[in-house]
Amino acid sequence: MHDVTAFVLSGGGSKRMGSDKALLTLRGKTLLERVLSVARRIANTVAILGPRDRYAATGEWIIEDEYPGCGPLAGIHAALQATETDLNVILSVDMPFVSADFLAWLIERARACPSAQVVVPRVAGIVQGTCFACRRAFRSVCEQRLRLGLYRVEEAIELAAPDYIEEEEVRARGLDPGILRNLNTREDLTEAQESEP
Repeated sequence: MHDVTAFVLSGGGSKRMGSDKALLTLRGKTLLERVLSVARRIANTVAILGPRDRYAATGEWIIEDEYPGCGPLAGIHAALQATETDLNVILSVDMPFVSADFLAWLIERARACPSAQVVVPRVAGIVQGTCFACRRAFRSVCEQRLRLGLYRVEEAIELAAPDYIEEEEVRARGLDPGILRNLNTREDLTEAQESEP
């Protein structure tokens, strides 16, 4: 835990949801509270990636983008600019079902594969670009892409010697890939209230 920092991506516009996702309640806790709680179980240092004025009242360490308006990649870049640890975990606030055990597995894989700058799950062929472990060196790839106006996280990951964790590996570890689902709409939130993996 001492050599890992966890960052919660929470700076999005939440356009499809219609209001700040971080403050929505799921089973008695806000999405932000749920994700911060999980992050604290795998890292001593935790920070929110998002606007300071929006989250100042939380009392948490808040990191703002150096490249505003450029999406999650800018938040990841800001995190890796600020971190003091080589190993880092990035987790989106709209992924409330990710478990500490899963994140610990990502860290374990990253430690076992020092040549990979990013260890990231790939479910149903889709790279989970807002839930992964990475090394501080990934910052340079992020910065290059941001300077070029190329903001897709998945494309940046491809350039970072990634170690992909495939869906079959997730299942073989006894985990439900559904823990990686995002809540993007009110319908997603309603469904999550009714059935939690």
